[in-house]
Amino acid sequence: MEYLYSYFITNFFLLCIILVMTIICAQKYHEHKMMSVCIFIIMGLVFALSVIDGVKLYTQKGAQNAFWTILLTSLSYFLRPVCLFMFILLSGQRARDKWFYILLAPLSLLLVVYVLPLIPATKDAVFTFGINEVGLLVFYPGNTPLRFAAHIVSAFYMIYLLYRNIATLQAKHFSHSLMIFICAFVVILAVVLETFYNEDGSLELLTTSIAISVVFYYLYLFTERAKYDPLTGLLNRAAYYSDLPKMDKDITGVIQIDMNGLKYLNDNFGHEEGDMALMTVSAILKKGCTRRMYVYRMGGDEFTVLVNKDDEGKIIDSIREIQSELAKTKYRCSIGYAFRKGRETDVEELIKASEKRMYEDKTEFYKCSLFERRQTVAPKSDE
Repeated sequence: MEYLYSYFITNFFLLCIILVMTIICAQKYHEHKMMSVCIFIIMGLVFALSVIDGVKLYTQKGAQNAFWTILLTSLSYFLRPVCLFMFILLSGQRARDKWFYILLAPLSLLLVVYVLPLIPATKDAVFTFGINEVGLLVFYPGNTPLRFAAHIVSAFYMIYLLYRNIATLQAKHFSHSLMIFICAFVVILAVVLETFYNEDGSLELLTTSIAISVVFYYLYLFTERAKYDPLTGLLNRAAYYSDLPKMDKDITGVIQIDMNGLKYLNDNFGHEEGDMALMTVSAILKKGCTRRMYVYRMGGDEFTVLVNKDDEGKIIDSIREIQSELAKTKYRCSIGYAFRKGRETDVEELIKASEKRMYEDKTEFYKCSLFERRQTVAPKSDE
């Protein structure tokens, strides 16, 4: 009971964070499954680490518990980089792409490293242990490069996270990158302190630092939700008007997209069919645009793409890809774009020019189809 009380008092704030984040994510699971799963796993790992550290206080009392202390210490060293790996997934790393497997490799090697202390022939390969002045079994880093294995992997993950976010330090992504940098800095500072100012292994900051970073990042994501359209997941009209002045100097083009026949779908097949059409078209727009093109749902069936530092060739290629993907569906869109060749062209002029081209495309579509604008009944056949 004394150890349980000591554990609870020592980890009170950490346990409160774990409990609150678990409850919140359980409530939001159906809205944000991937994010919720990542946070569930991170909170589970953080809780496991806190329990491991608490149990070690008991097993360290006596050399007869050496095996269990070695096991718990190895597990603790291994799970901390796993928490960082999960934070990278939480921050937007796509699962199962090339980098996902590259990031998994260090964890595989780390697992091998921390199995070595459990084997008698290699028990001193990573760290050694001894009895301190108060009679506790204490582990000290060994004299081999493996002593820094967990810290090297943690540093690798942090460097990757920072490197990936440097690429998004532009326009509207600045605030997201800044939050990642802040969270990474907190964790990096904890890693440095534990590595270079922790001779007896008693300093344990990384677990709490990871939990706090996740809370900060989740709060940021929650505030960012106001910028996104709940149906399509695209940026909304409010985000457009917020981003436009910030991106003004870097905008090289504007693309305007308007769906054809959405009212017909809504009036004849119900709004569920219309919503499905909007979600399908939105997915195609996201897939067809480069990372320098920001897609906004302006309302109804109207979309705008702000092109940030991409050339005209990229814009044309994206439009062709969008048209090609739309051709595979039963939905059609009118598209117009305008390219900015020099800074002398005002962004408002770009918007008007792209909108004009889009309406010309729409007029041509209705001339060549059986639909009529704002049509609410099925088109007549030629018979």
